[in-house]
Amino acid sequence: MTDTRIIDFIIELKKKCSIKEDEIQTEYSLSQAEYRSIVCMEPDERITCSDFSQRMELSPSRGSRIIENMIDRGFINYDNVPGDRRAHEISLTVKGKNIRKKVEQKKDECEETIQKQFSSQQVGTLKETLAMLLKAL
Repeated sequence: MTDTRIIDFIIELKKKCSIKEDEIQTEYSLSQAEYRSIVCMEPDERITCSDFSQRMELSPSRGSRIIENMIDRGFINYDNVPGDRRAHEISLTVKGKNIRKKVEQKKDECEETIQKQFSSQQVGTLKETLAMLLKAL
C-alpha cells in the first residue's frame, strides 16, 4: 500500500464526482446553483424560501436571487402560504421535477457502476466508512 494521505484520496474522489455533476449540468444546461437547487428539493415538496437558503447554505438574499432565476427558467413555482400572505413557499414545477428525475437517473447509473465493483458486504463497509469520514470532517 502506498503512503498516500487520506485527504489525497478524498480530493481525487471529489474530482471524479465533480466531473459527473458537470456532465449532468452540461447535458441539461444547468448552472451549479440551479443543479444544487433542483437536487435539494424533493419532487412534491413545498418549502419556505428560508428553508431553501438554509439547505443551500446560502444567505437569504443570495437564496432569493437563485429562487428568482429558477422561477424565470421555469424550474420552481412560487406561492403564498395559505393563511399568511407574508410567507411564501416554493416547489418544483413539472419541468423542475423532470430534470430532477433525470439527475437521479444519472446518479443511479453512477451508483450501479460503483456497486458492480464490490461485494454487497464491501458496499456496506464502504458506506459505513464514508459516513464516519463525513462525520469526522
